Amino acid sequence: EVNTSALAITSTTASTTAGRAGDISITAPRYITIGGNVLAAGGDNAGTGTGGSGGAVLLSTSTRDNLLGYYTGNVSVGGYINVSGGNGRVFTAGGGSGGAAGAVSVRAGALQVKGTSFSNGSQGSIVANGGGGTAGTGAAGTVSLSTYAVQPLPANFNLTSTTASEYV
Repeated sequence: EVNTSALAITSTTASTTAGRAGDISITAPRYITIGGNVLAAGGDNAGTGTGGSGGAVLLSTSTRDNLLGYYTGNVSVGGYINVSGGNGRVFTAGGGSGGAAGAVSVRAGALQVKGTSFSNGSQGSIVANGGGGTAGTGAAGTVSLSTYAVQPLPANFNLTSTTASEYV
């Protein structure tokens, strides 16, 4: 697991902004394998201040093995990626707004993210949504996925089906 998430502010009288998550940048010539999660979420705030911002995540393999500038190699994350913004106080009046989410950028030949997470009301393998708060919701983050390898799809692949076509 790689975790640069910010700590929460637990004091209900704190007026400062919660911490911003650190950025994560991993570049490798061929393969990046992370057995667990990649976490860069902003800190929550129980006081009157805003939630912290999520960090940026860059996972990139090399382009040095080809003349066209295509990325080669594989990025594999055993868990999920979370760059959500931290929450401001949400259940009682007087809380701040949620923090902005960070950005995720993956450049590789192929990408696998095997887990899912539930954060700030959203579930996904890559979560980049703003935190909530009584004063408003933080801005959503961006997700940029660039893969260049041919990746086979099963013959029965159907995005609108509720029946699983791949079993792990």
